[in-house]
Amino acid sequence: MNERRQVTAQIVRQEQLVRVIKPILARNPQGVQGTALMELLALFIAGHHPSLREVALNTHIEVVRQMVPICEAELFPHGKPWD
Repeated sequence: MNERRQVTAQIVRQEQLVRVIKPILARNPQGVQGTALMELLALFIAGHHPSLREVALNTHIEVVRQMVPICEAELFPHGKPWD
């Protein structure tokens, strides 16, 4: 499988996983969502070699920051409720 197909396959799998997880999270209060996501992120970072954890965490947080406006627009297509 060439690199482009591998990347495409990863994106498809990621989107499938998000579709499964989103409704599970949505049925729970924000506090439960947040602590579940924190545990999952900690597990993800713990799977990295200790010398790579800080870089992995910083990269992850930076990408999350970049994604927030995109996700916010999806969540509130008719305007943010706090505006």
